[in-house]
Parts: sequence; structure tokens; C-alpha cells
Amino acid sequence: MNRLAKVAAILAILIAAAIFVTPFILYFGIIAGTIAAVFKHDRHTR
Repeated sequence: MNRLAKVAAILAILIAAAIFVTPFILYFGIIAGTIAAVFKHDRHTR
């Protein structure tokens, strides 16, 4: 029972961390994608 509780607590922490971090990863990916697109556009215009 104790081991199960430990595993459940670790899983809960990992899930909470994933839920908390995912939006930041998404925002970072969108920002990085737009910056890359802008740089590509700049290279093409020059």
C-alpha cells in the first residue's frame, strides 16, 4: 500500500508538472516558428 501511494504521488507530480509546462512549450514553439518564418522571409526579400 505504501509503495502504491508513493508511485501515485510521483505520477500526480509528473502529470501536474506536464500540465503546467505544456503551455510554455507550446508558446515557445509558436514564437520560435514565427521567428524562423520571419528570418526566412527576410533572407528571401534580400
